[in-house]
Amino acid sequence: MTEKYKEIMNEMGYNHLVCDIFDIWEDVKDEILLPDRKDGSGNGTVHVFLGNADNVLRNEFSTYYNDVKKNGDTNKGAVVINHYFLKSNIYSMIGAMCQYCYAKKIDFSRTVEKIFKEIENEPSNNGLLHTTSLFKLSIGSSKLRPYFKQFESDGIFHKVIRLLLVPKSAYKLYLLKNDNGDYAAFWLIGFNDLDDFEVNSIRENLLTNKKRTQYPFQQIYYGAPGTGKSNRIKKQLVEMNVPKGNIFRTTFHPDSDYSSFVGAYKPTMKKQYRYDGKVKAKYYEDDDLAGAKREDAIIDKVIQYDFVPQTFIKAYIQAYKKPDENVYLIIEEINRGNCAQIFGDLFQLLDRDDNGKSQYPIKADSDLRMYLEEELGNHSDGIKDGELCLPSNLYIWATMNTSDQSLFPIDSAFKRRWDWEYVKIADAEKDWKIKCGSKYCDWWEFIKEINKKIAKETSSDDKKLGYFFCKPPKGSDEISEEKFVSKVLFYLWNDVFKDGDISLFKVSEVENAEICFDAFYNNDNTVNVNAIEKFLTSIVGDKHLMLSDDIQMPDEEGYDNENSSDYSKYSFDGKSALPKKELGYNIVLKYVNEHNDKTFAELQSDLTFDNTVDNRYRYNGILARTNNISDGYKRYFSSKELTSSDGVKYKILNGWNKYNIDFIIKFAEAQGWEVSKETE
Repeated sequence: MTEKYKEIMNEMGYNHLVCDIFDIWEDVKDEILLPDRKDGSGNGTVHVFLGNADNVLRNEFSTYYNDVKKNGDTNKGAVVINHYFLKSNIYSMIGAMCQYCYAKKIDFSRTVEKIFKEIENEPSNNGLLHTTSLFKLSIGSSKLRPYFKQFESDGIFHKVIRLLLVPKSAYKLYLLKNDNGDYAAFWLIGFNDLDDFEVNSIRENLLTNKKRTQYPFQQIYYGAPGTGKSNRIKKQLVEMNVPKGNIFRTTFHPDSDYSSFVGAYKPTMKKQYRYDGKVKAKYYEDDDLAGAKREDAIIDKVIQYDFVPQTFIKAYIQAYKKPDENVYLIIEEINRGNCAQIFGDLFQLLDRDDNGKSQYPIKADSDLRMYLEEELGNHSDGIKDGELCLPSNLYIWATMNTSDQSLFPIDSAFKRRWDWEYVKIADAEKDWKIKCGSKYCDWWEFIKEINKKIAKETSSDDKKLGYFFCKPPKGSDEISEEKFVSKVLFYLWNDVFKDGDISLFKVSEVENAEICFDAFYNNDNTVNVNAIEKFLTSIVGDKHLMLSDDIQMPDEEGYDNENSSDYSKYSFDGKSALPKKELGYNIVLKYVNEHNDKTFAELQSDLTFDNTVDNRYRYNGILARTNNISDGYKRYFSSKELTSSDGVKYKILNGWNKYNIDFIIKFAEAQGWEVSKETE
């Protein structure tokens, strides 16, 4: 038992040692079956099996053992146990867990945040955190097996300790009692491959390391234009609650160089104050002018030369000034600048050790050294012995657009010093749509189909479109015709298809007209909606061009705008006299219930209108996500909400009428289900 524990326990009055339940790591034979506790999954059980101390415990709790043996009631007589955990020991485990999870590339950052929060909110005594459980017997397998069970549901064991027990972790456990007969278990948590586990860590030593479990120190997010690379970084910073003052951004471009990234001496404009011809420095008092008033001063603007720090040095200084916080330097479009020229000798600092500190410091030039010594102090590690060294709390993240990689190729020596994460093209589920006169096209559907054609044309992913390549205005989900033509179609024409297969752009209504981008504009320079529709149809097909919400739609059966109602009734699945609305709904409901293992996308793919149904009667589809059903369409969908196997909430179309009912009847028959028409 450590001396620190002995000292604290005596101070608290627990001076009678009952037993060392686990005095060496290897003796731990517990039944704490938590996920990752062993080298497999767990069921969440948190019982602590005390088998190796059974003989001592039988003597200590002999009355309880005998009572259970007689009547089999393990609840009656169960002993309350106080459990104590040293805060410094928990902090040590957090550091160890961070190292373990970082090596395994496991996301542990949110867990660390939670642990810190719980510890800070938990009252402590003598540096100890407290919770309770019962010493309780189990009568399984006809044996009396001793356990610590029923830990406080809202106590520190559930909120913190169980989160630290992962593969290879273990604990030492000592049971003591005081003069009043109260029992306490004191814990020391560690690893069974260590002879002596450090228990005196402090919180400050861990804060700078707490987020390493998820993110590398130097990371480049790369992918096609519009995949959301910058958005990915933004979300990560928001999730980690990084203060704005700890985020530094810059964008590389062809004119970027070392001085614009690091800093240099530059002429700066300063104000100088004088009274009656005498100069009064802004920051110093002059005895002769002690009675002068600032408002009486004459202000001169003078030029002087100062070292002006740029983004890198600003982030560098912040990291050293706030060692307990992580600082992030974000470089947008890293390959649009000459990295060798911009980084210069800073390149050497990018080699980091396991703790995130530069392995090879570099000498700062005299100007930079003077500036840093003034800002950080002569003895700061940030400019110690005149050297620069990246601290472990400074992260450098960057984005790279793969379609622009030919601007300034990044050499292999530079590449190997970064971690790379590909940001693939994916549906951001914003439900954006392209406006096309009275119709619209789903933006994601267009992206999927046009990217197939881009891949065929270029044999590359670099020119594909990402979801965020074009965005609707704030507060809207609609990309206007003008924006679609000027941003999307112009890119496709100019950067992808212009020198290859341009047949997709054959949208002019004039026979044998030259294929050109001009066809998307009328003579008065307004966009040609017909040309846009023709282009979209060639990409996604008719079925994905839907009527806009503001177009008058036919009402439910019996109130058809075209004044030719059909009141036929049907029998299906044991139900009779079903109108079209109920028939269609019941067919779809039966199908989704029988295929409840499918994802929403799979169900939606199975239940899609074909070209036999006019666009006007396809509504928002047969299945629609609940949050995607606009007010204008709500009456065409069921009130009942269903959930797919992948957790998507959706509703079923009940807007069935004579214009689309045949489709769903044929669908039912294809499943082998019988549908009978009762009346005309």
